[in-house]
Parts: sequence; C-alpha cells; structure tokens
Amino acid sequence: MTNGDNKVDKFIFKNRRFFVLISSVIFWVAFIYIWGIKGWNDAQFGNIWWWSDLVGHVFASIMLTFNIFFVLRNYTSPRKSFRLLEKGYQAVFVVIIVVAIAALWEFFEGVLDVVNIIRGGERFAAQTHALDTTIDFFVTSIMAIPASIFYIKGINSIERKFPDEHLAEEIEKYEERGKRIAEQIATHERTVQKKIMKKFHGQLTGTNKEIATKK
Repeated sequence: MTNGDNKVDKFIFKNRRFFVLISSVIFWVAFIYIWGIKGWNDAQFGNIWWWSDLVGHVFASIMLTFNIFFVLRNYTSPRKSFRLLEKGYQAVFVVIIVVAIAALWEFFEGVLDVVNIIRGGERFAAQTHALDTTIDFFVTSIMAIPASIFYIKGINSIERKFPDEHLAEEIEKYEERGKRIAEQIATHERTVQKKIMKKFHGQLTGTNKEIATKK
C-alpha cells in the first residue's frame, strides 16, 4: 500500500461517522422509494414484485444490522458502553433488536392494511398472505446473523489495519469510564458522609436534651 492510499484510508477511518451517515441516508431513501413508494402496492404473493420485496427484506436486514452496530459502538455512553461486551454478545444483542424491529414492522404493515380496508380499499396491500408475513419476518431475522458476523469480521480487520487509532480510541474510552466511576465513588462518599453527620447530629442533639433535662 502506498503512502497516499494509507492517508486516504486514515482520512476515511477518522471521518467514518460522516461517511456512514451519508451512505445510510442514501440507502434508506433509495430503499423507501424502490420497495415502498414503487413496489408496495404491486407486491402480490408469488409475483415478481413479491420476490423483489423479499430481496428488499434481505437488504433492509443487512443495512439495519450494520446501522444498529455502528450506533451502539459509537454513540453509547462509555459508562454503559456496548463496546465493553465481548463481540459475540454484541452480535446476539443486535440480532435480538433486529428481530424485534422485524416483528414491529410486520405488525405495522398489518395495521396499515386494516386502515386501508376500513377506508374502502379492495384488498390487503402490505400483508398479502399469512405465509408472506411469516417469510418476511423469517428472512429479515435470519439475515441479521450473517450480517452481524460479517460486521464483526470487518471490525477486527479495521482494528488490525489501524492499531494506533484503535488503541487511542480504547484509551480515551477507558479514561472516560474511569472518570465516571470516580464521580460515582465521590458522590457515594458524600452521601455516606451526609448520613453519618446527620446521624451524629441527631445523637448529639438527643444527648444535649438529656443533659438539659437532668439539670
């Protein structure tokens, strides 16, 4: 790899949040247009648009998995950092979120269909068949597993490629976590001190009253 290529890679790595945001926005806008505005009402079970819709669920699952991973690894509080988990547990956590979103989405489509029928629609547009709903949910959920494995392998590759930048980020993360822990300890100590002083003051007041009574 040349020096120029290395500089470009480092630039992309340092500005990855911006590039991920832009690419995600482009993907989801295109996705909504192709599989929402254009293809939703034409997708009848077994026809070409239904197969296209199935492909859309595959792409959506993969991108959703990547987005959830990225957000949790880059925007969570260091005190409760997702990145402190082992990568295998990270994958399990992300897959569970994708499954939950897939279930909510199928429910949302069902609600839209009910509303469409109530308003005088002739047929179900989103949930065309019980099997369709099951397949959509299954595909979206299952695809999150290989997508998570691929993302983790990508993370490992990036960490090997940029060890200095990765180490600097890890140090910064643990320093921040150390500060939070120190703040919690200090807060706890102040609380304990206040309780002790309150108890001591109560005992002292009681003693003074007892002495005054005896006099």
